[in-house]
Amino acid sequence: MSRKGRPQSFLKWAFIAITYILIFTGKSLYADEIKPILIQVEQHSQTDWIVIWKQSKWSTNAGKLRLRYPDGCHEKGSWKRTTHSELRVKTVRIRCTDGVWNKTFELEGLQNTQIDALLRLKSTDKSPITAHLTRKKPSFTTPGLSDQATKNSFSSYLTLGFTHILEGTDHVLFIICLTLLIPGWKKLTITITAFTIAHSITLAANTLGWVTLNPKPVEAIIALSIIFLAKELQSSNRKRATSITQNQPWLVVFLFGLVHGLGFAGALEQIGLPDQDVATALIGFNIGVELGQLMIVIATLLTFNIFKLFNNNGSTALINFVAYSVGSISTFWLIERIFF
Repeated sequence: MSRKGRPQSFLKWAFIAITYILIFTGKSLYADEIKPILIQVEQHSQTDWIVIWKQSKWSTNAGKLRLRYPDGCHEKGSWKRTTHSELRVKTVRIRCTDGVWNKTFELEGLQNTQIDALLRLKSTDKSPITAHLTRKKPSFTTPGLSDQATKNSFSSYLTLGFTHILEGTDHVLFIICLTLLIPGWKKLTITITAFTIAHSITLAANTLGWVTLNPKPVEAIIALSIIFLAKELQSSNRKRATSITQNQPWLVVFLFGLVHGLGFAGALEQIGLPDQDVATALIGFNIGVELGQLMIVIATLLTFNIFKLFNNNGSTALINFVAYSVGSISTFWLIERIFF
């Protein structure tokens, strides 16, 4: 085998092996896998609070989690459980004789999962406070200061948006294909901006209740959009710059961005937005998504250019590898979302 043929042959077998592993290892790559839990603690009286726990019915690991209350708080009665469409909801009353301010709530077991959670406290005499709990930071100490509420909402939802896009594998693959497909910084910047504007529109519209669609066809169309970009990437690698995606990418990406925005809204639809900080939380989530998106673009360009630096002749084979791998995975998603 010639030296020139070795990179292509290696990438061919690597593509087959990696695609097989990714498709048949279960749900680890399922899109928008981040299904955050919302734990809302609402004041009912001077000492009594109602804990409302909302989680996706697909969050199997959520059953292993337990909320540890601050010292001086204990449950009054047992949990009441209900199911609403895609959500499982349970509520319980707790009594906190020493209050909940300057006290610590902890979600035990969170460090052993990939799940994120939002803890929201709503009292009768203070502004709501929202905290983002993760496996690295499963606890939150309430500040007891009303002027911290807006700051907490913004930072919590910003982190949630950032995490959401990085853990939503389908969105990541879409951005990778888009980055490799569009040549030149100017054209890429215009295209990414169009995508940002589009998904911001539908994200806000869906979150605020102006547009409501069944999530199943939305997820199927997102998978289809990735297949489309993978095919365009493979075609562009053969110097066929005749399609509208390559000539006017911003137009195609804007249309797909409207659909992806509905996908981004999935995380917010489950947990909702704080009543007093709707705009702040929504802006924070959107900025988080954009920061994650920017990180994917930079990482993709760095990886591709480093590869070209060491093997310039293998860049064509690398793009083919990405195109065929992403196309295969997203085709699997499309079939799964339509028929299962």
